[in-house]
Amino acid sequence: MLAVGEVLGYIAPTSGRAADLDRVLARIAGALRIGGLLLFDLATPRGAPAAAERTWTEGEGWAVIVDVSRTGDELRRRIVTFRDRGGGRFRRGEELHRRRLHRPAGVLGALRQLALGIGAPLLAVAVWATFGSPRARLPATGAWRLLLELLFFGSAAAALAAADQPALAIVFALAVAGNIALLRALGTDADARERAWRA
Repeated sequence: MLAVGEVLGYIAPTSGRAADLDRVLARIAGALRIGGLLLFDLATPRGAPAAAERTWTEGEGWAVIVDVSRTGDELRRRIVTFRDRGGGRFRRGEELHRRRLHRPAGVLGALRQLALGIGAPLLAVAVWATFGSPRARLPATGAWRLLLELLFFGSAAAALAAADQPALAIVFALAVAGNIALLRALGTDADARERAWRA
């Protein structure tokens, strides 16, 4: 996937806000195939002019004037064009490009969080398949089983809370706790299955 020309940093003219880079990167990651690549660039404060400047370019029958200014982490580029239409008439055009300036440390942090967000669930699935599922190759029992369940399902509840879903986190945690208690009370938990298998 290609996103060059600093397109991920453009500020929408209707909302006046730049896209949330974390959400954009997450959606792109979801759309990429396994082994896919994303190539993108972003404007940074270091590469932006500290003071307003004007440049212009001209050719036969046309001219382009560019005013660049910066306010905080926003870069504005006003582009005015003139084109000779003949008969002493010129056609004038104007565009305003607004871009958010991204700090490299923040972009790298977002990419690390995204990698953790993708890798952590995959690791959790592998651990549960090996030690926690009904067909686990090395089923955990006793205190190890309880610790595994607390870590596995507790992490899911913590993730919901971190995603600003505290109510869902509480409901999920209570449902998990009730399910574990009910399975142990009925003797259908992993320990009971292990004892039955050994008998």
